[in-house]
Order: sequence, then structure tokens, then C-alpha cells
Amino acid sequence: MSIKTWLITTKGAHEPSIHRIPWAKVASLLEWREADDCCRKKTNLHVRRESDIFAVCRCVGRPLAKLIKECADQERLRYPDDYPVSSPDDVVISDDVAKRILPTVRRLRQESKLWGDRAVVEEKQLCRHQEVDGIQNCLCSLPLSARRMKAFLHKHEWNDCQLGHDDMGMQVLSREPGHQDCGTFYPKNLESFLGLEIIKALVIHGELDTVLRICSHPGVDLEIWQDRWSCYCRGHDAGWELLYKNALQSYILLNVLFHLPDTWNWESSPSNSQQDYRSSSAYQLMVNSTTLSGQYTEIVQFPYRSFFGIQSGQFHYHPKLRNPKDWPQDTENKSPHRIPFGEMPYYEFLACENVVGYLPSAADISSVRRTFREKLGLPTEIVEIILSEAAYDEPLRQLPVAHHPFHKDNSAELKRYMEYCWELIVGCELMARAAGVSVSWGAACWHAVGDLRFCSCYGSHDDAREKDLEPAKRSTVPGRYRKYQEPIWPRL
Repeated sequence: MSIKTWLITTKGAHEPSIHRIPWAKVASLLEWREADDCCRKKTNLHVRRESDIFAVCRCVGRPLAKLIKECADQERLRYPDDYPVSSPDDVVISDDVAKRILPTVRRLRQESKLWGDRAVVEEKQLCRHQEVDGIQNCLCSLPLSARRMKAFLHKHEWNDCQLGHDDMGMQVLSREPGHQDCGTFYPKNLESFLGLEIIKALVIHGELDTVLRICSHPGVDLEIWQDRWSCYCRGHDAGWELLYKNALQSYILLNVLFHLPDTWNWESSPSNSQQDYRSSSAYQLMVNSTTLSGQYTEIVQFPYRSFFGIQSGQFHYHPKLRNPKDWPQDTENKSPHRIPFGEMPYYEFLACENVVGYLPSAADISSVRRTFREKLGLPTEIVEIILSEAAYDEPLRQLPVAHHPFHKDNSAELKRYMEYCWELIVGCELMARAAGVSVSWGAACWHAVGDLRFCSCYGSHDDAREKDLEPAKRSTVPGRYRKYQEPIWPRL
């Protein structure tokens, strides 16, 4: 199948009936440049010289923000106008909904260690423990107390960071950065934060009726949790804004790349060629930021780890690279704690912190199951026991062809993923409305484009020096032609 035929059959990475975002125009404002033609020595998408990064943001920001609100208006019609106020002891998460989110919550408890080092019971039925005081005191994956209204009524408390001072009076951390207990977040906010994580799980699974029921309660305070950090020494790593930030970043970049088919490079897997969208700084940065581990809220990364085929712990919030000496000698600011986005092929980037493990897809599991039954003649019960003991009974990767979303065999999964990202964004808007929170989607879209760090440099170092000698009348946009600097962003 040719690229042209594939484009015609798929009709776009995501194309709902009311989609009006000018992705082709956005893509036309960008051009592909390899590392040798970049001031920063990075393979990346560059803003064309006749344009600027603000034009890219304008093409995306306002139309996308308007469309989010319109889709949210239509989606809201599917649910009741008002919800009765639940009492603290009411079970607001039904058994059916609890069963659907149970695998995600179990995975959260196993990977985030929010409940300490105690093993979580992989129960075969929902928790019925009536007398357990507090979510963290029950070893069931989804305690019954976590399904009651009172689990979502705990208030956020401000917590201090354990900071010290050196001999010069400068403020320093008393613990290593990234330590899971560098502040007093858990002692003060554990119950409140766990309730928030359950709400995130509901949004991820599209259980919006339950989300609206919970968030419409006047005692639920989601506004303070929108952009929370666990400690002053860390970034915003606990709030629910990461739900839509990750979705926007991935949604915008993949739609732009869809209109740049020359970078898809179907024939190379694994690829050592720089003529590959996966080698770009923007794509590598997006994969890293949407799948990294070490944040206090791990659950917001789960959908992206599954789609991009990234296992937990592959990338960390505070990276420590395995072999920084193996980088090219001209790499600037070489450091074992800095990932060189756009400076290495994609498969080297994947392994820069940890060895890449194998994650099975649904097709892989079906193939193994069929082999056991048909060729070895094992009964179904024995096959299931073997797969369960080998942790090979649940698909951990969505794409049939790993690490290549734009491969022709991945078109169906890519379309489903883009639709899921859109539904997640709209779901966040509905949740925010129910909680009385206003999300500035225009600013969120602008910042999503900024976080992708499309380059705005002159070109090579020699080209940059030549341009420095030319008059500044080439552009009136502040910062557009400043050497080695991104444009100055407007106040949003």
C-alpha cells in the first residue's frame, strides 16, 4: 500500500464530523531539518523563516479551544442537568463502574506505592470491607471506602518542603531531588490525593456520569487540585491538569505529523535514519513527557505508555542516563541528567535511561494462546494459568508494530487513539464545569505547542553568524531572530 492510498483510506488521524482545525495549514508553517542544519544540532520540525511560532499557535489555539467547548456542550446533553447532593456515606461509584476501573486502580496501587510497601490483594470480586477506616488501610485494589462520597470530600492542605541552607546561606534541598518523601505531602494530603486519583481513573475510562455526580457536590474542591505540586522542589506533578496537558500535546503533534507523510519512514524498523519523525526532538520530548515515571500522579501516564509501548520506569522524572559518553562529541551541555532530545535515533533514545523491555500486544497474546492449544494440545484452563504466571495474559501495548504509530499496519489503532485523546480532553472540560472550574483552553493549547519546542533558529551555526550581520528588519516579531533563543511568549 502506498502512502497516498493509506492517506485516502484513513482520511486523517482523527476526523470527527465537526472537526475544523486547519492541520494542513499548521503543517505548512513547519519544515523538517536535520541536526546539521540547526543551530542547536537537533533534528526537529522548524518554523519556516517566513512565518513564526505565534502563527503556529494562532492556527491551533483559538479554533481548538472553540471546538473543545462546542463538543463539551453537545456531550453534556447526554447527562442529567442536575445531580442530587450525595451524603458522605453514599456509594457513588456503582459496582459496574468499579469493575471497569478496577484494573487501572490496581495498577496504580502496584506502581505508585501510594499505599506503602504492602502487597495489594488481587481480589476476584469487589471489596466489601465495611469497617476499614481510610482508603490506605485496606489492601483491596479498590476499597469500598474509596467508592463512598466522603472519599472525595477531603480538603487539600499546604505542605512545606524540607529545605536547608548551606554555609553561604543559600537554600538547598535536605534530600536528593526526586525523593518520594522530600516534603510533607503524604502526611497532610494522602486521603485527599487518593480520592483525586480515583476521579482521574474515572475520567480516563470515560465514566463521565459518575464524574459529574461526584464533582457536582459542593464539598468537592477540584480547583485547588488543578495544578498542584507535591513539593516546592518539584514541578506540577500531582494535579489533574496533566490529564488534558498530555492529551493536547500528543493530539496536536500527531495531527501535524499526519500531514507530513515524508517523515513516516515505513521501511526502517528499527531506524537509524534521521529522515524519521521519531528522530525529531518534538516527538521524542512528547513521548518522554507523556510516559515518564516518578511523578506523584502516575495514572495520567497509563494511556500513553500503552499506546507508545513504554514500560513503567523507562523514563524518569529525574533522568539518569546510562552512557552519556556515547553521545556525539559536539553535544552541548553534556550531562548524565539531561536527555538529548533530537540528537540520537529513536531506538537509542528509548534506551538512554534503561534497557527497552518487551511489551506484548493483544495479537501477541492470542498467538501464544493459540500455539499452546493447537500445537501442544493443552486445555484452556492450563493455558490461562501458564499465561497468568508468566504475566503474559494482559496486553501492555496497543500498536501491532511497536514504536511506530504511523506504520501502515497501525492505522486503525492510531485513529482509535486520536479519538480517545479527544474524548479525554472533552471529558476534562465537563469535569471542570461540574466542579465550577474554568479551564483556559486557548492558553492550554498555546502552551502545548510551546512544550513541543518546535525550533525557530536560523539554521547551521555558519548561517546564524551570517544572519547576525544582516539588518533586523527581517521580522517585527519580538525574539523571532534572536540567536539561540526561543521567541518571547506573550502573557496568557
